[in-house]
Formats: sequence, structure tokens, C-alpha cells
Amino acid sequence: MDIKFTEDAYDKMMAYTLSTNNEIGGLGKTELYDDYVLVTEVIILEQEVTKTTTKITDKGMSDFYNFLIDNEQSPSDWKLWWHSHNTMEPFFSQTDIDMIEDSDSEMDAHNWMVSVVTNHREQFAAQIDIFKPVRCTISHCPVKVERRANPYLEEVKEEVTEKVYEKVVVNKFNYNRGYAGYGNGGLGIKSGKKKEWSEDSWQHERVPYEWELTEEDEQAIRAYEKELLGKTSKNRS
Repeated sequence: MDIKFTEDAYDKMMAYTLSTNNEIGGLGKTELYDDYVLVTEVIILEQEVTKTTTKITDKGMSDFYNFLIDNEQSPSDWKLWWHSHNTMEPFFSQTDIDMIEDSDSEMDAHNWMVSVVTNHREQFAAQIDIFKPVRCTISHCPVKVERRANPYLEEVKEEVTEKVYEKVVVNKFNYNRGYAGYGNGGLGIKSGKKKEWSEDSWQHERVPYEWELTEEDEQAIRAYEKELLGKTSKNRS
């Protein structure tokens, strides 16, 4: 059985988790469906924490019940207990298991509980405990997030079309270094391979002069390149 979070509930739980290097825990409002439990809201209560423990104070529980009364809600709507293990692996410790057993309301209806342990790496251990009519535990429940459709996908298209355009790249010829940055006094091509160039090969610093090439310019440069290679080959022979 899956445990699903609304996007807002999940983001809030992880924000709480990442806000401290100690453990931290809280409750979550739930809705039960045929094959999953949906968590729609998470809160934290006053609690005492260490690196490895978290405990809701009596005042924290009292404030929670006052919150339910003020908002005309029932404790049966809040079936999630979640807590973090900061940077440690998520698992159910004996303390967690004891706390789950203490959550048995001894009521015949709606007597179940969801437990989630998370950490700073967004890893999870999750289970659902049913106390009545038969005591059982559904372990290793997948934790999922109901991400809403991105409302901006269509909205930004017109703005992007209006303001964003692709840059057209034009080849340039460097008077001192040749075509596309190759060589000096030649195009640095030998046996079909590009000759590597380095600053050490220059005796004097030169200021390059560049201009944009037309298609005719490129053809002329290639013709010169071919002619130069032919002369070099004849001289060597």
C-alpha cells in the first residue's frame, strides 16, 4: 500500500527535516483510499530533541488538541506520525515501535496509524499499522509525492518566443592566425590532420584582425589552402 503526500505536505516535511541536525518529528493529516493513504498536511508540535531522539511534550499535545477543537477537527483525521533521523539511515528503532504500539486507540473503527521515518537525503522507511479488527503491520510502504502539473509550462511559451532567440554562430578568419584559428602564414594542415598551435610558437606578439566571412570568402580560403599544400608537397619532393 502506498503512502502519498501532496506536494505541499511533502515539501513542508522535508523543510522541517532539513532545518535541524537533530531529530525532529510531527503529525500529518490523512485521507484513506482503497490502495493508498494520502497525507495532505503536516505539522510539528513542541518537542524535546537530541541527535537520536524526539519526544512531544505534554504542552505540545495539549496545544494539538486545542488546535483540533478550534478548527472542529477530529484526532482520527491525523493518522500520520513522522520523524527524521537527520543524516542517519531511516529505520524503526525500538523506541519507534513502542510509540506505535502506544498509539492503539482501542476503538473498533478507524484504528490504524501511518509511520514515516526520513532523513536529509530524502530516504524513507514507512509502514501502516492496523490495530483492529486484526492487528497487523504493512511494512516497506512506498512513499510517493503527488506532484501537481506545472502551471507555467503553457504560460511561459509566448514570453519565451518573444524574448528568447538562438544566437547564430558565424565562422571568422584571423589575419595573423589563419582560418578558424589555425597556424600562422599557413593553415596548419598536414596529411589531413590539424596542426596544434601554442603561444610558444610565436616569436612576436601580434594583434589579430578579424572579419566575418561570406561563403565566397570561405571558398577562396579553401582554394588557397589547397594550393599551399600542393606547393609544400612539391618543395619536399
